[in-house]
Amino acid sequence: GADFTPESFHSRIECENPNNDLSRFKGYIEHSGEVRVGLHSSNLLLRSCTIRNTETVVGIVVYAGETTRSVKANFAEQ
Repeated sequence: GADFTPESFHSRIECENPNNDLSRFKGYIEHSGEVRVGLHSSNLLLRSCTIRNTETVVGIVVYAGETTRSVKANFAEQ
């Protein structure tokens, strides 16, 4: 696989605002040259997820702290 160096990552991430809908996620990564790659629920990992049988993973934190979807979903249920 390709080596990833965070220092050379200059892409832009655009996504919807944090919300409590755990089954939906919409956004994109815009690489140099305006090449857009879609982001959606199939390539989103929620807090406390475990990745198995995978040698290497590269990820980007989109929401953190009180803005995470799982936190918002917990508060919505109460």
